[in-house]
Amino acid sequence: MKILWFDIETTAIDHWPTLEGLTEVHCLCVYDGTFMRSFNSLNGDINEGISYLNTADYAVGHNAIGFDAPALAKMYRPLECVVLDTMVMARVLFPDLKNEDYKNPEFPRQLVGSHSLKAWGKRIGEEKDSHGETEDWSQYSAEMEEYCAQDVMVTHKLFLHLTAQNGSQQMMWLEHNFARIIRKQEANGWPFDSRKANELTERLMVRRAELKDDLQEMFPATVETMKQASGWTVTEGGVEYSARTKGELKTVLKDAGLKQVIVNRAVRSGNKTKTIPFNPNSRDQICERLLQMGWEPSAYDGKRPKIDEGVLKGIGTPEALMLLEYLLLTKRLGQIAEGKNAWLKLVTPEGRIHGELNTNGAVSGRCTHRNPNVSQVPANRAPYGEECRSCFIAPKGKVLVGADASGLELRCLAHYLHRLDDGAYAREILEGDIHSTNQNAAGLETRDQAKTFIYALLYGAGDTKIGEIVGKGRKEGKALKARFFQKMPAVQTLLNDIETTLEKKPYLTGLDGRKLPCRSAHSALNLLLQSAGAVLMKQALVTFCEDALLPFELHGNIHDEVQFSCDPENAESLGRCFVDSLAKAGRTLGFRMPVDGEYKVGLNWKETH
Repeated sequence: MKILWFDIETTAIDHWPTLEGLTEVHCLCVYDGTFMRSFNSLNGDINEGISYLNTADYAVGHNAIGFDAPALAKMYRPLECVVLDTMVMARVLFPDLKNEDYKNPEFPRQLVGSHSLKAWGKRIGEEKDSHGETEDWSQYSAEMEEYCAQDVMVTHKLFLHLTAQNGSQQMMWLEHNFARIIRKQEANGWPFDSRKANELTERLMVRRAELKDDLQEMFPATVETMKQASGWTVTEGGVEYSARTKGELKTVLKDAGLKQVIVNRAVRSGNKTKTIPFNPNSRDQICERLLQMGWEPSAYDGKRPKIDEGVLKGIGTPEALMLLEYLLLTKRLGQIAEGKNAWLKLVTPEGRIHGELNTNGAVSGRCTHRNPNVSQVPANRAPYGEECRSCFIAPKGKVLVGADASGLELRCLAHYLHRLDDGAYAREILEGDIHSTNQNAAGLETRDQAKTFIYALLYGAGDTKIGEIVGKGRKEGKALKARFFQKMPAVQTLLNDIETTLEKKPYLTGLDGRKLPCRSAHSALNLLLQSAGAVLMKQALVTFCEDALLPFELHGNIHDEVQFSCDPENAESLGRCFVDSLAKAGRTLGFRMPVDGEYKVGLNWKETH
């Protein structure tokens, strides 16, 4: 087996998903474990370097899947060897890196939690060169090539460090295959209806302005007395002389033929005042006005009473609900038009938003999103959710297919309960009504309460939070959990087993053998289930991309759903293919109950989820 390590240097990148700004690959350095070979644009032998890389079984680079390989493909040709990425490896092997970095007081604070090559170089004692931090990248230079070569040496040592961790091979291949697919998704982007988004923006801005006027009428401006004098007055010879400032008063005295020293006897005629209109964006002002109205806060952010959506809903007065709507409108406008990563600011000239993903951004293995965070696009049921989702559309002449897993979290719970209850919970999911079962077990009044209860339990909610589901407190929450565990002893046993595991080692083991560092026992079950769901969805997407015989373009991967476009006549076939891939993924991972899903076809995201 032949392995080569490599790195490239290029012109500066303006937009990473599309590689806009990439106009030249300056140099390519390749290391075989003994000798370093360099290829550059000055000699015109970059293509020769690619041919050399292709003699390997594996080419290893840091962020090579995210950048180096796509850059070479754009400027020259795709690599024919298998690309391994030390960033992908590092993220999955060390998902809780920030916690480890904080234990080292000498580690640079600005690099804490970073998986950059610079950060890893410091951790393993093979540091990057400093050349690239200030120099011009528009032209090739010999120093640039030396910098590139040192990056390869850091990558080589990092690769050896990572392979020495003996991570699960199944996990490693899954993460690499998934990362390649997501890189294509980032390049594809998601078509975005800017006209519709601008219309929605205008509508929300008008409503917000109306609300602001109403709120400022409801909460009158306050008048604040300032330290500065509003004027100065002095009496001389029975005559009063006044001016706004002492300087102006001197002039008045001089014009009256009086000595200016008289100004020292001047007295304030009052203090300046400042009128402060009510600002509905200020949590401090909101808190102050609500307290004046008799509100008694029950939760605090530090010393300040907590003000959020739940609190305002709970207060329930017309004033509180109006404030709630105002803050919601501000939040939506921030997402659509006003925020740093607002959708309208991120649309490229071709009319697409190229959201970026960290394919192992959470400790559980779940993806995290940025530029923008599409996982925060409001659901259809949320205020303005349908309007927001309808802006994410299919390409012209295509349809959008949205596919997701059915009841993923409870199926993951059933998987881990299977060895303890002989599959009883799984059978209830498949053949019965699991929420009614949970309702009866906990002794709850409604099925909706049962849904809230089971998910709160899985997320590690304490007794008080559980009690709030039925409008009570800690005592009732504790009783609810006790009743549930009595009827569902396998769940209690699973929790006990997890706690015992964490007493022996600081991590749990995921579906594909990955280590899941766990900081607290109360969140451990949630970590285990979230990881299982994430791994299942990753495997399903990899399987789908292998099995799909018809063309499609991936646009979104959000937790337990995918969104892709295709020709209208192929939508049903591809939708069924993804649902089949979910079932296959379960079998591949040894899941102890069938995994199922569903799909919808439409012209925008509102219609497909």
